[in-house]
Amino acid sequence: MTPQSIQRHAGLDDLPVDLLAALVVAEAADFQAGPDWYQLLCATAVAADERAWVHVLRRDGMVKAALPVLLQPARWGADMRALANFYTTRFTPPLADDLRLEDLTLLLRDLRTQGPRASQIHLAPMDKSGRAYGLLGSALRRAGYVTFEYFCFGNWYLPVTADCDTYMAARPGEVRSTLRRMSRRFAQAGGRIELVGPTGDVEAAVAAYLAVYEKSWKQPEPFAEFMPSLIRLCARKGWLRMGMAWMADKPIAAQLWVVAHGKASIFKLAYDSAHASLSPGTILTANLMRHVMEVDQVREVDYLTGDDAYKQAWMSHRREMWGIVGYDPRQLRGAALAIRELSARTLKRALTYVRGMRSRQAG
Repeated sequence: MTPQSIQRHAGLDDLPVDLLAALVVAEAADFQAGPDWYQLLCATAVAADERAWVHVLRRDGMVKAALPVLLQPARWGADMRALANFYTTRFTPPLADDLRLEDLTLLLRDLRTQGPRASQIHLAPMDKSGRAYGLLGSALRRAGYVTFEYFCFGNWYLPVTADCDTYMAARPGEVRSTLRRMSRRFAQAGGRIELVGPTGDVEAAVAAYLAVYEKSWKQPEPFAEFMPSLIRLCARKGWLRMGMAWMADKPIAAQLWVVAHGKASIFKLAYDSAHASLSPGTILTANLMRHVMEVDQVREVDYLTGDDAYKQAWMSHRREMWGIVGYDPRQLRGAALAIRELSARTLKRALTYVRGMRSRQAG
């Protein structure tokens, strides 16, 4: 029998060297899977009553799986979820290439029965077509959880297969027309585009981003320190691509793109609603797209969260992010939550069936 061991680490401080190395490897696939991202979340965007844990399985002394989670007190028990929140666009825990289903099952069974026990666990958002999603779902069921899957959001992305001129020529006519007209108007009005990279004036970029966001249509950030801290982190890591549109000395649009490991992720965008008629967001997107294609030479551009129509005009492919919730039926609260979930889903299917029948009869 292959020697296996499980460790549970409270918090992200003083993690073992081999676990940190596994997280760094995971970061190469997605910047939100590395230790810096998790530490950023814990420092700026985690509720005061939530505690971070990392559950680790080793085989033959090597890290084979790690599951970063948050534990939150709940009425009559506790809840557990992936170390992720609404800022997270993809949760990808480190899973070794040779990880076996029985190994992951052992880790999740330990999570359910030992240490900080929770009535339910939510793992989201995950790429439904990815390896982690299938493995975690199967292992949760084998470990004794009653599981349900749920849709989170669509994710539009672009595999870069052509030069920027060819790409831009293939954009919808409305986008190309808007760029021609608004680029002229923007320049004639005295507008200019600025790109701040890792060696630029990062604090000025932070101030400009916050000024634009305050004038935009968006609701205030629930965690005010997260975005400034993310911009600074991206600068330290060499990932920062902050595009800004200026009118004289006033920023009117800002976009944070994260360029890491051959992929450009469009993380946040905002524009001053008073200047919406100039389409500064469209102009910025075109300029940043050209930069990441021609200078950074990325292999993929990712619009991250949402099925917004404007994202489909720039991207070519769509995937779906889903979540898995697992209830522990051996806990009273877990069993009750599972029954409630099953009842709600059964009722929803029944209502859908009835509406379909009525629609067909009416037709």
